[in-house]
Amino acid sequence: NLDSSSRREIKFFSHFIEKTDLLFVFSGSNELCEILEEIGVIELFKKIELPPFSPRETELLVKSLVKDFPIQFQKSAIDLILEISDGNPRKILYLCHNTLEEAIDYKTNIIDSFFVREAIRKIEEKRKREYMREFYSISPFSRDLLKIIVKLGGSATPTQITKEYCIEHEMTNPNFLRGKVNTYLGRLYHTGILERRRKEGGSHYNIKDPYLRRYIEEELISELTRRKK
Repeated sequence: NLDSSSRREIKFFSHFIEKTDLLFVFSGSNELCEILEEIGVIELFKKIELPPFSPRETELLVKSLVKDFPIQFQKSAIDLILEISDGNPRKILYLCHNTLEEAIDYKTNIIDSFFVREAIRKIEEKRKREYMREFYSISPFSRDLLKIIVKLGGSATPTQITKEYCIEHEMTNPNFLRGKVNTYLGRLYHTGILERRRKEGGSHYNIKDPYLRRYIEEELISELTRRKK
């Protein structure tokens, strides 16, 4: 997620791209394309999507990491790493690093799928703790807005969010709330928690990180379970 300073630098740099015959290459995920579109320079670039790594390419990358050490990744481990990473090289490297830490803890140099699953489990636990801290670090009103966005299917306009908030809190005057909702949505957008997309019917907000959205879904299920009890 690029901060405002980095976005300004890209915007400034784009003026040089327009006036030169030099070839510039930016490497990043799909999120980079969305950011370039947001700051109005996407038309200067041609998007080239690289195919995911094949099983053979994944095997070669994994083995290259440990070629100087007496460590062996078994086929079951490499196959699971490929499945979880979807062939994304950055994710492959990240999973390998965490899997190696598990193997070190167990004092073994033979790595099978068990160690990959243990690494994934700990990654998920760490993410959940991080998202719990992030979720509860924002104001209660902001948390309510994020819950409403999830309830509405993951994407909603300020008008839809305001209407749902009024229904939940039995408020009869949405006009009184509309300005506050827009202000807080703007804050969540500028801190990188929300994305904003312009569609027919106005701006739609959605939670940028799928893991945070999943955490909120789990929170909503827990709340519903507690109420039933």
